[in-house]
Amino acid sequence: MNQFILVLNGPICSGKSTVVDLLLARHEKLFLASYDTIKWLVSNYSSDKHLAVVTDIVLPLAESAFDKGFSIVADAVTLKTTRERFAELAQRKGVKFIEVNLEAPLPALEERFKKRVEDSIRMGTKISITDMQGMMKIFTRYQENKNFNAPTFDSSILSAERIAAEIENLINLNVYVKS
Repeated sequence: MNQFILVLNGPICSGKSTVVDLLLARHEKLFLASYDTIKWLVSNYSSDKHLAVVTDIVLPLAESAFDKGFSIVADAVTLKTTRERFAELAQRKGVKFIEVNLEAPLPALEERFKKRVEDSIRMGTKISITDMQGMMKIFTRYQENKNFNAPTFDSSILSAERIAAEIENLINLNVYVKS
């Protein structure tokens, strides 16, 4: 498979991590350029304060992995400017750029978010957004920056396995490529 850059957009709890995990398990030479992973390396992380800093770290890391032969999957991308920077990287490298939205209706996202918070409390794990106000802030940011031209999958209807397969088809068939 030729190298590519895939950006998976979506609001919090839309299933991005689950789909990415499936893609990583099924493909060699795939690198996850994860905002969510890098943010935990920043002391006293706050999205209000550190969003741009973390993005500025993730992009060169992705480029370095790309230069070593990896294709890139970027998740947790909610800002148009970040997507554009990944698209510019793909254009500079002469590879296809695939952008996909992963969504679910707001009530489903709210229910998943409540479960995520409950699970983190029960298991003693750390999450960065812990209240509905924060969840809605991320949801609104996604809605304001969404690419309505990108293929969109509803994770309340389609299984993660089906969505991953559909994304693989987009990668292989080159159905949607942003120029």
